[in-house]
Amino acid sequence: MRAGLVAFAAGDALGSPYEGRRPRELPREKDLHAGETTDDTSQLLHAAAVLAEAPAAPPQELARAFLARLAGDLHERSGPSTRAAVERFRATGAVVAEAGTTNGTLMRAPAVGWAIADPMRRREVAFALGRATHGWAAAAAGVLVADLAAWAVEGRVLRHAVADTAEAWYLRPGGIGLGARDTFEALCNVVHRYDNPSKGIRAAVKLGGDTDTLAALVGGVLGCRDPWAVDRMRWLDEVALPEGLDALGERLAAVRG
Repeated sequence: MRAGLVAFAAGDALGSPYEGRRPRELPREKDLHAGETTDDTSQLLHAAAVLAEAPAAPPQELARAFLARLAGDLHERSGPSTRAAVERFRATGAVVAEAGTTNGTLMRAPAVGWAIADPMRRREVAFALGRATHGWAAAAAGVLVADLAAWAVEGRVLRHAVADTAEAWYLRPGGIGLGARDTFEALCNVVHRYDNPSKGIRAAVKLGGDTDTLAALVGGVLGCRDPWAVDRMRWLDEVALPEGLDALGERLAAVRG
């Protein structure tokens, strides 16, 4: 679990300086340099902490705890759907969002996949955490990301699982969009082409657009498959990793059992 957390944060940091750029505007892969982690890592850590603290809680209670953590520590780069959901939670206590199609639900989903082995329970929790801030379709995409993260922990061959989605996806001129579906399909494409987390993260950044989110997700999925490769990332020293990742990784591993 630690390797997934580290690779997720590292991917977020490598992609953050290049968010919004078109693919042709990006430097060569070897010239990419890491920046700071963003709301992607912040949301992931909040979700992971909630799962570690109350692993058996009902999905709606986990969603409530997640929103409470966001309300107390909302990242400056959080998207409009997440901000609206937090404000609604503060005002009314609502734990189900009315709308939102962007990829905020995907940021927190790997933690669910790492922590929960039972498929039905995993999907219920991932969907509840997604609906806390976004609409049905975006939450469903988060469920799929949670499954990918879980399968990575279990050592499954992901290329076969994502082949159809990966081959149907195409890169738009502006790079990766902010939509949950586009981000999920791009994740499938990169995971289909790469097993090594460092190479996959760099390839994700080179696609342009929402580089930090895609690179973080690629790191979170592939990092669990090859923990040794995460520690060998040559550019990892550039990243100011959040504190407590080792302890949080151990707690998630304990939850999974």
